[in-house]
Amino acid sequence: MFAAKGATFGAAKRGASWAKIGRETELSCLHMSIEQWLKIPAIFVVVFDGDQRPLVKRGKRVNVKEEHQLAPAFRELLDASGFDYLTAPGEAEAYLAALNRSERINYVLTSDCDVFLFGAQHVIRTPQEPNNRDIVQVYHEAALRTYDSGALLSEGVILMAVLVGGDYDEKGLRGCGFETAYTLARTSSLPADLVAIMRNKRLSSSEILVQLSTWRSTLCRQLVENPHLRSRRPALAASIPEKFPQREILDLYINPVTEFSGTSQPNSNWEARFPDSAQMVVLAARLFGWSWKRTLQMLRESIWPGHMDHSHAGPCSGCLGSQTDLRIIQLDGMNVPAPVDSFILCRIELGTFSAQSLVHAAYQNEKGTPTGISSSGKASDCTPILVPSPIVWYADRTLFDRYNCQQYPMMRARLKRCRNYFEKRWSTPSSSSLPQNSHLPTALDAANSTLGSEVRYVITRNSVGQEVLEIIDD
Repeated sequence: MFAAKGATFGAAKRGASWAKIGRETELSCLHMSIEQWLKIPAIFVVVFDGDQRPLVKRGKRVNVKEEHQLAPAFRELLDASGFDYLTAPGEAEAYLAALNRSERINYVLTSDCDVFLFGAQHVIRTPQEPNNRDIVQVYHEAALRTYDSGALLSEGVILMAVLVGGDYDEKGLRGCGFETAYTLARTSSLPADLVAIMRNKRLSSSEILVQLSTWRSTLCRQLVENPHLRSRRPALAASIPEKFPQREILDLYINPVTEFSGTSQPNSNWEARFPDSAQMVVLAARLFGWSWKRTLQMLRESIWPGHMDHSHAGPCSGCLGSQTDLRIIQLDGMNVPAPVDSFILCRIELGTFSAQSLVHAAYQNEKGTPTGISSSGKASDCTPILVPSPIVWYADRTLFDRYNCQQYPMMRARLKRCRNYFEKRWSTPSSSSLPQNSHLPTALDAANSTLGSEVRYVITRNSVGQEVLEIIDD
């Protein structure tokens, strides 16, 4: 939600008037994310900040008693899309990291690097490329532990936040730059020692202060003697305040509120649900003021393909009506540098005869008039949708069995290549091989389970200098 507001402020800086931006633009940014999630066969759980989060963040007071102004409408969109949500006791990032460590969720999808500080083990960074939102960066604890001796793990990031400054104390240690903090995190025991002190429940308050004093002496010695520093820092060591680091700030970083009080435990039995086409049409009219033509485009491009991509929730015919009949009508190849069959798209015919009457009625009831639904805007009995072939294989591989392409040699060859590729690398793992509470593994997890070994990957740099994780496919 903060990213959505940031997008509107960015537009305002570029000269757009608030009348042209407004609340609809903020919600449209959120809806764009939801549309992308609908095309992924995974269970998404959105976590909101709770009222026990810190009162000061990034130097500003936080009103913990009032939720974000976009939250109510965002929850409506999530409900209509079939996604779950909950409110964390404190910081959402801290609670997500705790869920990830306990394996109740497989990945944390976020643009905020705070989840590394709070100890998340598997993180997917939200898309940063505006022209291709399928490009993401994936981080695993094992890779971070190997990369630069674990300086990017939770303990190392905490030390860097304490020394350089972070969300809860922007000043940090005056005179200490990122390079110095990063070197100490990579080459000393300071990160692990600091976290061990603050997580030792047997220490009294006075004992913690004594331990922190000893830790501070070690920090001074490292600044003077650490051979990995570019230059020794005796002046910085001599200027460290006696009360550094502050125990209250350390608690916010190391011991965030992630437990609910009393019996108010949220339901964590999340299951895949189908999107509600009629409710989404109502929200499109109410929140965005979309025309019927734009609404129908949204149904065809995200909501109805979402039924296919989430068919692990149950039979797809149960949500779009009795006339629904999924079938592959064509295999489309994509322009890729190598003949990788995982890039083949399945053009699927999705029956929407029953659903179209429901969405027509919902739109007319919300608008109060049938005006705007012309003959050119009527939905056909069947809607063709494009779904990546790995998703189709996982969701319902019988569609490949029923695909009749005998009279098309090129399609027959593509189908054979697809089947051979998926049977070797992307077969659905048995339920016993999945981690507990994992309703649907990612393609990478499925490949690991199928091959019986870890999929190897390397970190390279693209043409603009960005680091990119690439899978080594043997």
